Amino acid sequence: MVAFNELYQQVAFVLSMKCEDFALQGTHLTPEELWEFCLKYLWQHEKPEQLHIHSLIADLFSLSMQDYWRLHSAESS
Repeated sequence: MVAFNELYQQVAFVLSMKCEDFALQGTHLTPEELWEFCLKYLWQHEKPEQLHIHSLIADLFSLSMQDYWRLHSAESS
């Protein structure tokens, strides 16, 4: 069975790339913070064994800074 920490290791490079992209736009996150965000908001109803690497990577590449702040600020409301 695949665990979330194994999935994290497989997409760590993409998480780092996305964090660098966000940093260029003024939002500074660590790969771990972005991972926790994705687990909470994008994949909250998924089990690790149901997630596929290509889907995780597609979700990460399609995540915009606007999406990040919209989902993040919805929690504080």
